[in-house]
Amino acid sequence: DDPTVAQRMAKINVYTDYEIPKRINKKYGYAMMILRPLWFFVRDYFFGKGYRNGRRGIVRAYMASIYQMVLLSKLTEAQFGYKDSDA
Repeated sequence: DDPTVAQRMAKINVYTDYEIPKRINKKYGYAMMILRPLWFFVRDYFFGKGYRNGRRGIVRAYMASIYQMVLLSKLTEAQFGYKDSDA
């Protein structure tokens, strides 16, 4: 069975927190912040044959792209020391 969106988001939060120490020294440019999530959506939906699953496939591919965007956002936050009050 598929987890709910809330369960997926909770997992994304936990897994991305775990990834940050591993990638703290890796640099991602502006283009990568846009292209990486897009690539993961395309990869999961088209190459991963998510289109066969209809809406479920779109949601899964979208969640894969959200994972990447959250990861890169948290990495930027960790590297540059952004806080909520800096927004």
